[in-house]
Amino acid sequence: MDTKKIIGFLKKLNYNNTKEWFEANRKEYDEAKKYHLDLVNEFIKRIAKFDNSVAELTAKECIFRINRDIRFANDKTPYKTNFGAYIIEGGRKNWKCGYYVHLENNNSLIAGGLHIPQSDWLLKARMAISERGDELMKLLNRPNYKKVFGDFEGEKLKSVPRNFDKNDKYIELIKLKSFDVFYSYGNESVYDVDNFISDAIEKFKILKPINDFFNAALK
Repeated sequence: MDTKKIIGFLKKLNYNNTKEWFEANRKEYDEAKKYHLDLVNEFIKRIAKFDNSVAELTAKECIFRINRDIRFANDKTPYKTNFGAYIIEGGRKNWKCGYYVHLENNNSLIAGGLHIPQSDWLLKARMAISERGDELMKLLNRPNYKKVFGDFEGEKLKSVPRNFDKNDKYIELIKLKSFDVFYSYGNESVYDVDNFISDAIEKFKILKPINDFFNAALK
């Protein structure tokens, strides 16, 4: 699992994002992809020790394609400049709360929470916050959680969502349209692969109760 070679390839790709360069350097891509598969399989194995819902997953089910969908994009570069994997029961096509690992030159991170949910899921999440906000706040106020992740990231409505009370105790949380949490890593931290995996796993353990809160709301 040579993360330095993964980041090295992605850095080059960022400056040479063309099909011609990619094909000329496909051997290096294939090598980086193999290292990434190994890395994600190791993450799955370790996450399964505290969340057995992912125990039967393979890395191939979790890893996103490097090709970009450019049909409706202004940016026509053909490739992503990151390797991403979403570790969750059912794999990357399941958009409930799981464990995201993102490798990118100077922009690596891990993430979780509820990311840009579809409208019916967003309503369920908001209702859960209104009804069980005290439970969520206890989770968000844990000292280890606040130290690592802090507040939710995501867009927020300026006005109160329809069917919710402006005086709701948790209205500022209810206004959120996405409930993302993440933790960033510099290149040097990612290069120390054993420490990177161990550190990320400990942070995912801290994150799991937040994921569980939202996933329970989506049932």
